[in-house]
Amino acid sequence: MMSLRIVVATFLLAIGWIPALTAAQSTPEATRSTPESETGPQFLLHPLDQNDGSYFTLEAEPGSTHTLTAVIGNVDDEPLSLRTYAGDAFTLVNGGFGVREEGDPVEGVGTWIDYPAETLDFAPGEGIERSFTVTVPEDAEPGQYIAGIVLQTAEPIEIEGSAMFNQIVRKSVAVFITVPGEMTPRFELGTPEIQTNVAGNRVVVPVINTGNVLVKPAGELVLTDASGNAAFTQPFAMGSVYAGMETTLEVPLPAALPEGDYEVSATFTDPETNVQASIPQTSLTVSNEVAAEAPLEITTAQVNPMPAADDVQFAAVSVTVTNRDAPIDGVRVLLNVQRDGEAVEDFVLASSVTLQPGETVIEQRYIPLEGWTPGEWTFSVTLESQNPQTSAEATLATVPVEAPITVAGE
Repeated sequence: MMSLRIVVATFLLAIGWIPALTAAQSTPEATRSTPESETGPQFLLHPLDQNDGSYFTLEAEPGSTHTLTAVIGNVDDEPLSLRTYAGDAFTLVNGGFGVREEGDPVEGVGTWIDYPAETLDFAPGEGIERSFTVTVPEDAEPGQYIAGIVLQTAEPIEIEGSAMFNQIVRKSVAVFITVPGEMTPRFELGTPEIQTNVAGNRVVVPVINTGNVLVKPAGELVLTDASGNAAFTQPFAMGSVYAGMETTLEVPLPAALPEGDYEVSATFTDPETNVQASIPQTSLTVSNEVAAEAPLEITTAQVNPMPAADDVQFAAVSVTVTNRDAPIDGVRVLLNVQRDGEAVEDFVLASSVTLQPGETVIEQRYIPLEGWTPGEWTFSVTLESQNPQTSAEATLATVPVEAPITVAGE
C-alpha cells in the first residue's frame, strides 16, 4: 500500500498561495487556518482556553522560562492512537509555516521547548491537557522566533475507497516567541533561475529573510523578450517568510511561452512594513524540452518471496520513492520482471500517482500471470510520467532489485 503524509495544519500562513491572486494580508501573528477535513480521523490540538486553529504566542526575555498548556483531544467517534512531538519550524516554498518530521534533527528554536514525544491512546471524545516549558537562551537577540508542536495519527490510516493508499493525518500548531527589543524587517533575493521537470518550466527565486521579523513579500514577476515586450507577467503574494529563514518563490511558466532568452524582473514588497528588494537583472533561457529525469530517487526497492524462498506463492514488493522537488502528477510505477534473462512483463504497481515532496511508499503483491515457473526471476523498478502539457513520455528513475527469486524445478 502507499503511505502518504497528509497535512491538516492549524497554523499555516497563506498556505493557499496562488500566483494569480493576492493573498489576504494580516498582522505578523495572524493566521489563515485550514478547516479540519470532514473525512478521516477528527482530533484537536490548540492552546488551553483557545479555539482549534489558534497557536501559542509568547513574549519572553532572554534567560526566562515559561509554561504553556496544549489541549489534545479525540473528537472522533472511533478510538484514536495519536503521536505528538515538538520540532523546528521552516518556511514552505512560496511562504508559510511547516514543522520538521519527528526523525529530523532538532537544532533551532525547537531546542527551547521541553515537550517529550509521546504516543497517546484516546477513546472517542477523550482529551487531555499537556503542559510544557519554553526556555529562551540567555544570549537570544531581540526578534521573532518560531517552532511547532505536532499531533498526528500514530499509524497510517486507510483512505476511504482505496486499498492502495494510506495517509497519516497531521496537525501542527506554532509556538511563536517574541524577544523584546528593536524589530528590523529585511530580506534579500538570490539570482533567479529556470528549473524544469516533467511538469514543465518554472521560475525559482531564492528569498532570504535577513531581518528579525517575518515578511510576506508580494509583487509581480515579468519576463521580457528580446524585443523588449512583456511576454509573461504574474502577480504573486507569498506567505510568511520567517526571521532568519530562506525559501523560494516558484512561479510556473505556461507551456505556450516560446523558447528563447528572456530578461526577468520583479520588485518584492512586504505590505506590512514596505521593505523592498529587487531581483538582480538576469537573463533566462526557456526551453520546452521535457526533463529527462526529475530529482527523484528510488531509495528502496525490495521483492521478497512469500511465505518462504523455497515455497513461493507471491512476491511482496516494497518501493520507497523520495521526491526532492515540486509535486509530480501522473506517475506510473512499474515492476520490470525477467526470468532467466528474458522479459516476462512490466507489472503496474501503481498508476496516476502524484509524488509529493518527501517519501512515498508503495507496497503491492506480485504473482506472475502464468505462475512461478522454474528459473531465476530478476526485477527492476521504473517510474514513468507523462508531461500534461506536451504528452511526452519520460522515464523518471529506474533501479534494479538486488536479490533475485530462484524457483526450483520439480
